[in-house]
Amino acid sequence: MEQQIKYYALQPKPIGIGHYGTVYEAFDSLKEQTVAIKKIRAYDGEKEAFILKEAGKGNGFLPIFHDFFVIDEYGYVVMELLDGKKLGAGFHDKIKQWDEKKAVQTAINILTGISSIHELGYIHNDIMPKNIMVKEYRPELTKVYDFNRAKEIRNEGMVLKDLRNTAEVCFVMLNGMLPKVLTGADLENKELESVLLKAIKPTDENKYHSTKEFIDALRPFS
Repeated sequence: MEQQIKYYALQPKPIGIGHYGTVYEAFDSLKEQTVAIKKIRAYDGEKEAFILKEAGKGNGFLPIFHDFFVIDEYGYVVMELLDGKKLGAGFHDKIKQWDEKKAVQTAINILTGISSIHELGYIHNDIMPKNIMVKEYRPELTKVYDFNRAKEIRNEGMVLKDLRNTAEVCFVMLNGMLPKVLTGADLENKELESVLLKAIKPTDENKYHSTKEFIDALRPFS
């Protein structure tokens, strides 16, 4: 039986259950549209709603924010109901290998998505296959979601974590999974592998300082 909260009719069975919150499909009777509603602790919900609302403005690679409210110490984040499939589960879980250009363009779109989060002063902090949705293997229909673990940026190393994780996601798409030990000889395209390893294994002398730098390095392969 549907649960009615404000003008949202929530389906009884969750479409997503995580450590931090539960996601339901719901119908917004005010706007007459189907949405996703994430039920989460109020404090975490406020943070996620803020990031989604502000970083998502004009950024097509983040879910569209609709509403946020608190009832009985729980926050309800109302957002776009995503259409597509997760890239996978963890970095070391096998998936179907992607075409190189599509994989790289998807990585660029992920970086474009998180660039707005960085500009807001946060890192996503949990970029991995299960938090990336893509419809029909079409890079332009990429969505980065789940901001439960987002943190305020305090140093450059925190930004590097998002860049490293995005490179690892790209590696998963290209290779089918992320090897537990990277040898530098895991991909056929050695130039592209070098670009990714610069993000995965950054040094003081050889690293990207921003999403833009990483995107620029990936462009020739997209």
